[in-house]
Formats: sequence, structure tokens, C-alpha cells
Amino acid sequence: MADTSREEWGRRRAHRKVLRECLVHLYMIPFALVALFPLYWLVSTSVKWRGNILRFPPQWWPDPMSLENYQRLFVTSPFDRWYLNTVLITVSATLGTVISACIVAYGFGRLAFRGRDFWFGILMSTMMLPNVVLIIPSFLVMKFLGWIDTYFPLILPAWLGGGAFNVFLLRQFMRTIPYEMDEAAKVDGASPIRILVQLLVPNLKPALAVVAVFSAIGHWNSFMAPLIYLNSIEKLTLAVGMRVVTAAAATGPGQVGVMMAAATLVTLPVLVLFATAQKYFMKGIVTTGLSGR
Repeated sequence: MADTSREEWGRRRAHRKVLRECLVHLYMIPFALVALFPLYWLVSTSVKWRGNILRFPPQWWPDPMSLENYQRLFVTSPFDRWYLNTVLITVSATLGTVISACIVAYGFGRLAFRGRDFWFGILMSTMMLPNVVLIIPSFLVMKFLGWIDTYFPLILPAWLGGGAFNVFLLRQFMRTIPYEMDEAAKVDGASPIRILVQLLVPNLKPALAVVAVFSAIGHWNSFMAPLIYLNSIEKLTLAVGMRVVTAAAATGPGQVGVMMAAATLVTLPVLVLFATAQKYFMKGIVTTGLSGR
């Protein structure tokens, strides 16, 4: 009799849990639809015939569907070249950010040397500097080196430390890994580089995913740096090229669809990146900084 009552109580508890989850999902669905509507409107407008884009009442579903806006986008602007430029800069800068930030974080998080905490404080203090303060000094340095209208100013800084925030993120994650693993590896004759590459990096995947996603999105959407350092129209990135397309949209309603097509192509890689790295990204956000050491 007691076992039957216990089973009945367990079933009721499971049913209440399922009902609670269903209610939560029903509550969140309207908010999700509201959040996704701008993305739907962006994509649907990009495949509308130009005569239906600004009609009233609005056409909620594109009929007929057309790729005319995409065709005009690639005919009226070197959008394919801008796309390749942005991919090259984003991949190179993201790789440099992940590698250099990982090395610097290893030095501050796992190695003992004189003044370590002082220099780490100096590094963290750079986060309080507004980027606008560094624009003129950075431009003068790049001009002295002859790197104006090249991709070096957009890629090389990412290989020189990886950024204070990324270093802090990886350092905090490294401090959650037991130091005994390092000591055991040193007893076996492992060098610091080997400890980093073979021992720590496999355990840093969630944090590295966070750094990679943040860095990739930041470089993909970067506007100010390409605007300052790039002069040639064929060397522009998507962020600056979108401004060119947006300015052309003011010339007539037919250009609005072209602008929507460009915005769709710019947004798509960011969505794919986040969907691909979501598992590690969320794990890294949750677990980073839990150590009290």
C-alpha cells in the first residue's frame, strides 16, 4: 500500500513538472516571436519584388519571391569582395586573439614571477581607457609604419596580447583547474608550452569558445577601424560597405530591397556562428570565474 502511494505521488510530481514546463514555454513563445519578427521581416523583405516592399498594407509573405535584390546587390557594388575581406580579417584576428590571449593568461594565471599581480593590475586598468582616446596615437603609429590602406592595423593588434578582457576571462578559467596537474606534468619533464598546449588548452574549450565568439562578432561588425585605416573601395569590409549600400538606399525605394539583402548576408554568419558554438559558449559563461583562488 505504501509503495502504491509512493508511486502515485511520484507520477503526480512528474505530471506537475511537465505542466510547469509547458506553461513556461507557452509564456515564452510570444516573446520569442516578437524577438524573431525583425529577423523574419529582414529576410522576407530581401526576397520581395521591389514594387511590393513599401506597399500599404504591408505584404506579410513575399509573393512572388524573387532574388532580384541579391542580384542587384552584387552588380551595383563589390559586395563579394567586401565579404571575402571581412572573412579574412575576422578569421585572422580571431585566431590571433585566441592564441595570444591564451598565452598571456597562462603567464598571469599559472606562472609565478616577481610583480605578476602588479602587471596584471596594469593590464586590467587598460579596460578603463575609452577607445576614442587611442584612435589618433594608433593612426600615427600605423601611418609611420606605412600600413594605411592595408589590413595590418586590423589584424596585427589581435596578435599582441588578445585584449585585457579576454586575458582576464581565460585567467579566471585557468584558476579553476587544479595546480596539481601542472606539478605532475613538470615531474614528467613537460615544458610550460607543452603544459599549456596538451594539458590546459583541452580543458579551456568553453572559455576559448567564449573568447572566439566575442572576438569574431567584434571583428565582423567592426566599423570604426576599417573606416579609419582603409581608403580603397575594393578593400572595405562589410560594416563600412553596408554604409555605402544604406546611403544608396536613400536614392529610391528600389534600393531598400538591396539594403535588406545586404543586411541578411551580413547577419547570417553571426547566427550560424552562435548556433554552432552555443554549447561551449553557454558552458564557458556559466563556469568562468567560479574559482575563488
